[in-house]
Amino acid sequence: MIYSYQRVSSKEQNLARQEEAFEKWCNENGINSKDCLIFADKQSGKDFERKNYQLMLEELKQGDVLVIKSIDRLGRNYDLIIAEWTKITKSIKADIVVIDMPLLDTRDKKEKDKSSWRYVVCPFWFNRTSCIKIFIIYK
Repeated sequence: MIYSYQRVSSKEQNLARQEEAFEKWCNENGINSKDCLIFADKQSGKDFERKNYQLMLEELKQGDVLVIKSIDRLGRNYDLIIAEWTKITKSIKADIVVIDMPLLDTRDKKEKDKSSWRYVVCPFWFNRTSCIKIFIIYK
């Protein structure tokens, strides 16, 4: 099953940009978005105590794919994002696709030799918003 998680920080904000990105991703991958489950929250990303995020986690199973537009839609706290990422990919054994960062697509990594590379994810500040910078280090 394919899931999309979408989040904005307040009720006044609009999910349209994330909805459009997910629809485009589905079209590019030959997927009917009507066959996917979409969960959305209009709530701060300071933690993961969000109703629809928690409902989505309950639904996610091994082999499922979670699609998010960008990593900051998952959350704002670097340590919590890493913990949730690990829970989803290692404990639940679902994959994650980050539309704006194809490098993070965990589906592609399964068949590659992971011993030849590793990711180092470092937080940095840019224009007063929290971002994540990713480096690939080749051994």
